[in-house]
Amino acid sequence: MPNKLSILLAACLCAATRPARDGEGWQMRPERPRVPKADLRLPVRDGDLWGFIDGEAKLVVPARFALVRPFSGGLAAVNVGGKWIEQRGRRRFVGGKWGFVSLAGQVLIEPQYTQVWDFSEGLAAVAAGGKVGYVDAGGKLVVPLRFGAGGPFRQGRAAVLAGLKYGFIDKTGEPVIPARFDFAADFRGGLARVVVAGKHGFVDPTGAYRIECRFDEAEEFAEGLAAVNIGKRVDLQAVEAGKWGYVDRQGKMVIEPRFAGADSFSEGLAAVSLDGKLDELGMVVKGRWGYIDRAGNVVIAPRYVDASYFSQGLARVSLYGAFGFIDHKGKLVAKFIHKDAGPFSEGLARVQIDRLWGFIDTKGEEAIPLRYDHASDFANGVAEVRIGTWRGPVAYIDRTGRFVWRPAAPKPADPTDVTLPEEP
Repeated sequence: MPNKLSILLAACLCAATRPARDGEGWQMRPERPRVPKADLRLPVRDGDLWGFIDGEAKLVVPARFALVRPFSGGLAAVNVGGKWIEQRGRRRFVGGKWGFVSLAGQVLIEPQYTQVWDFSEGLAAVAAGGKVGYVDAGGKLVVPLRFGAGGPFRQGRAAVLAGLKYGFIDKTGEPVIPARFDFAADFRGGLARVVVAGKHGFVDPTGAYRIECRFDEAEEFAEGLAAVNIGKRVDLQAVEAGKWGYVDRQGKMVIEPRFAGADSFSEGLAAVSLDGKLDELGMVVKGRWGYIDRAGNVVIAPRYVDASYFSQGLARVSLYGAFGFIDHKGKLVAKFIHKDAGPFSEGLARVQIDRLWGFIDTKGEEAIPLRYDHASDFANGVAEVRIGTWRGPVAYIDRTGRFVWRPAAPKPADPTDVTLPEEP
């Protein structure tokens, strides 16, 4: 039985802002922006090296990097010299240096940083020597490496760790909101979530409090409302869950705190739990989840072990140890037969039965057969699929299941590569 100190440390490391849930526990994500076909670039692998193909499935960036990230703002982060290692039963990518390439594959920023992040509003956070700064698309270090951490620029502001406190800087690196917070999130819709002495609140771009730090937990705003917790406590003396409710952008409590767990609103509904129980880590488990509307009315009764956000009219829910999908009225559209599932994107959702993945449509019917060992959500008309282990060949399919990119025959020297199946 763990002692209270181990419970506290584990709970802090989990950094949970919502109750623990079955399944992946994935949160609401914005759909990836539509990219013109001329600018579409997709990562592909040849052996242990990565490159990119374009929207016509033509190799435009030869596979010469140890790892790559998707393009953002016309640039993609690439790594030279890094490698995968096994650590405590998990694989991690470590080492090497990071830089950026253009859509044509030209190295615009030489690999020189220990870590980099995506470009946002013309700047990207980079790290070297344990410090974070910001570069522009030409590789100029416009904000020196002097921060302990740094987030992306949103609305001309970036949250940075200066000493032991968080504040915000502008694009020249000048402080615009003094470093006085224990934590600060990115600006979204004119507000940024901040934490002071364990209490959560929201500030505007001038640093003025729109909502004072008075909540024990808080989610980001979605559809004009934010889930907030009153009474949560995780320390050496006690572990208490508190209750969740919702506030508007002026800080008014529009849905009174009465839920054991609460997620953000999506398509006018939010998943909530009324009867969750605390485990010894201070997380809510064993509760049943349902949905409320913006007035706080329960519109789908709590009956699910897990409930996610709505996407394209459907939400993933769990019951009987399996996943299915329901519509806004709670009608079951896809039966509880899936070992796992992802959200709907571009009219399709990836689903897993046994070990294989395929896709269903919004009627719950199979659209692409279950034949892959890995599948990603659709974006820009394509989805990444793989056969075999994490090192299996990377391929891309369209919404009909037709391959738009398949790698050449695997090299016999690589035992993890397997042949992709023929098209149906």
